[in-house]
Formats: sequence, structure tokens, C-alpha cells
Amino acid sequence: MTSSPNLQPAIGRLPIVGPIAKQVYRSLKGRSPSSSSSSYRGARSAGFESERGPAEVPANVKVAVVGSFTDADLPADLSSFVKNGVCIDWRNNTPMEMDAYSLYLGLKASEELLGRSMRTERQTLVEAVLQRMNACGGFWIHGAWSGSQREIHMRFTAAAIRLMIEAHLDGFDISVPQIASALKRHLEFAEQLPGGLWFLHDSFEVAGTDLVHPFHPIKNTAFGSAVENCVVLNTHLDTLVTIMHALRRVNFIDPDKQFFLDQLDAGVSALRAVLRPATGLSWRLFDQVDCVARHRLFSTFRSRTFVNRALRRLLIDIYFPLRQRIRSLMPAFVFKDGYIERDISLVGIGFEYHLVNISDLSRFVAEAVQSGFVQDTKLIDDCGSLIDQGLEYCVRGSYWHYLMAKTTENTRSILLCETIIARLACREQPVPQHWVRAYCDIRRALPPSPALLGYDPVICTKGRAEKQTATADVVTMFNGVQLTADYETGVFSFQ
Repeated sequence: MTSSPNLQPAIGRLPIVGPIAKQVYRSLKGRSPSSSSSSYRGARSAGFESERGPAEVPANVKVAVVGSFTDADLPADLSSFVKNGVCIDWRNNTPMEMDAYSLYLGLKASEELLGRSMRTERQTLVEAVLQRMNACGGFWIHGAWSGSQREIHMRFTAAAIRLMIEAHLDGFDISVPQIASALKRHLEFAEQLPGGLWFLHDSFEVAGTDLVHPFHPIKNTAFGSAVENCVVLNTHLDTLVTIMHALRRVNFIDPDKQFFLDQLDAGVSALRAVLRPATGLSWRLFDQVDCVARHRLFSTFRSRTFVNRALRRLLIDIYFPLRQRIRSLMPAFVFKDGYIERDISLVGIGFEYHLVNISDLSRFVAEAVQSGFVQDTKLIDDCGSLIDQGLEYCVRGSYWHYLMAKTTENTRSILLCETIIARLACREQPVPQHWVRAYCDIRRALPPSPALLGYDPVICTKGRAEKQTATADVVTMFNGVQLTADYETGVFSFQ
């Protein structure tokens, strides 16, 4: 085994597990649709090689589902996510394609781990996504918040389009014109700003709509937007990733390719505009106060004492509504301590979206590097710096207590592990030891996402199944370097 010239491991052995991670791991039982007891969660009994030799191959593989952020035993739990031929969000039984895409990738990764084809199961997901698209007149509708037949969520439709791309390349009956048509419909949900084209989060944000937003955003015209536009950063990034992904992997006809390139360029311009650092004395004062307030709030997740819970409630009920108004007057996403805001108009208590933001930034950088469609190297470098600072905020500050506390409720923290992998493929510096420690703590607590099982077409490629072990993730990153992340011993190695 040799070290990558771009990735110099600076890692020694770390403590096997901390008390918080142990508590998190115990709390996961019975949290989700998972039904099978014979599944891969990362224990030696999972059917991978150990010191005693090969173990019995399990019937299922446990996967963290990126979307609803539950865990699922694949293929046994597939029926929990497809009801009456429709891909659903199991939490509310409304249509949702984001889980379906993650499950599709999870099934592909599981095929190698379990040594059998799951094409039939993948076909179930493909057929459900296509049938729903056709039943909705050629584009998906959702209704998760309002029940309205006009409510559409763009993270869901972007995931559906990426599933169609994956299935097309896997030989399912999906044509290039079908993919192009769906992507064009998706890109209609956008607003032209002075700085570029902004891709919307949902149909509640369409200018002039009579749909009533259920979460009461403050009406403003941040960055020159319409008052309905909350200017959600992560969904804009997700659409940019989807455009690049489609251009990189699908052979579109020239007019369609040029149209998508133009949309990408306009969207990148908007991203560049909103990520410019905020200036001015008022912003600097607010930034300082906000850093302290968030630190205090996230520190309350260290334990569930009455004092911590009371302080958290006071901050959320009193400070954050005021903060919402200030951010509406001084729109910006990036704070000096590395925290990245989800949007401009909402109250700002979806704290998990800091992690979602750096995850989506890492995917944006990964696609930009692989596809070559974004020529602005300064923007790519700036995004890389934001990711690094955002990871530091996750791992070295009080936000870590929030992440670990929320891991008892869902699997969203697995995005931190994915972000670290995506970032390592782009960095030449040694691997920070605290990143490795955080990765390992989370993996001891949570099952792997499809990417950590070895396959995600944005941040990694399919690895060799025989190299997977009971206590290590073996991932071939998009730069061709193979990472072995042994989360029991706390050692990263590369070859």
C-alpha cells in the first residue's frame, strides 16, 4: 500500500469510540423502516472478512438513505419506500423521489457486497419514478407541505433526473430526449437576478404565485429577487450539480447541450454573486453577536439538562426571530466562524443545513473538477475554502454536540463523512486528524450511505467488493485514489 502523492495521511491511532458515539449507536435501534436483523451496519458479523476469515454473507445491507435520512435494510425494506407504484417519503406518505435515487445507488453498491444482482429491485424504483412523472403530465408533483397539486420540490425532481441518468446508463428503457425534457422542466423553476440565474427550492417561490408558503418567510428582495424567493443556497447548488452531471454523462444533441451550458453559466454567475463576503460595520457587529449566540445554542446539545433546554428555547423563541429580520435586511450566507446559512428569508432554525450546504458545495466542486464545465478557478477555490472552514465549524466547535445529538434521530450526519471524502479528492494538504476522528465517530454510530459503500457517481466510483471489511470503508474517490477508512482503529490510508 502506498500513499497518494496528493493525500499525505497524517493520522495515528485514535480512541476507538467516545461515550457520545456509544450512546448514539445504542439509540439507533428501532428508529426507521429497517426490518431485517441480518444486515450490514458495520459490525464484524456483517459478512465481511475478519481475522477469523470470511464470515457468512448477510441477507441485506443496511444503508443510510440520503433524503429522509433514515436507515434501510436493502433489499428487504424497499417496499417501505414504494407504495402503490409511487416513490414516497415514508415519514408522511407523500410522493418523493430523493430517497429513490439514494436507494438506487445503495442497491448498486449492495450488489457487489452481497454477490447478487438487484436489477429487479432497481427496476421497481425506475418504473415508479417514470410512472409518476407520466401520471403528473410529464413532471413530478409532491404536495408534502400543502397537499396542493401545484406543490413541487426541486431537490426531489433533481434526484429523479439523476436517477433517470443512472438508469439510462444501466440499460433501462429511458431515452436521452426523456432526460432532456425532464431537465428542461426542472430548469423552468428559476428567477433571473441581476447577478445571474437563481434556481428555486420549490414552487412556493415562483414569482407571483398564489400558493401560500407554510413557513412564513419574511418578504424581501435580497440580491434583487422577487419577494416569494427565499434564495435557498443548497437547492441552487443541487441544480448546478445536476446540470453538470447530466452534461458529463449524457450525450445530448447539440442544441440541448448548449442550452444546458448557458443555464449552467447563468447559475454559476448567481452563485458567485451571493457568495461574495458581506461588508460594512453593521454586518460585522451582527456577525460577532451571531457567532456567540450560535455557539451558546449548539453548546446546549451537550446534555439534556433543564438549564440547557431552557436556554435553547429562549434563543430559538427570542433571538432567532430577531435574527431572521436582520438577515433579511443584510442578506448573506457566510459567517466569519465558518457557518453557512441555508436561505435568506426563513427563521434559520434548520441548523442541519449548514452540513447540507457544505455537502452540496463539495459536490459542486467535485462535478466542476470532473466535468470541466466551470472555468472560474477562483470560484472553485473559494468554494473549497468554504468547505474547509465549514468542516472545521462542524468538527472543532460546539456544532459537533448538535450533530451527535441529532444522530439519535436521523442519519443526516453521514453527510459529514461524504463531504470529507469529496474534499480529500481535491486537497493536496495532509488529512486533518480531527476530520478523521469525526469521520470515525460518525461511522461507528451510523450505517454507511451508498457513497461509503463504494458507489456515488459524483464523489466516488465503484470499488472492489472483496476489499470491503467489517470495520472499514473502502472507497475509490473520483480522483482515482483508493481510500481505506478504518473507523475502528481511526486510520485513513491511501493507494
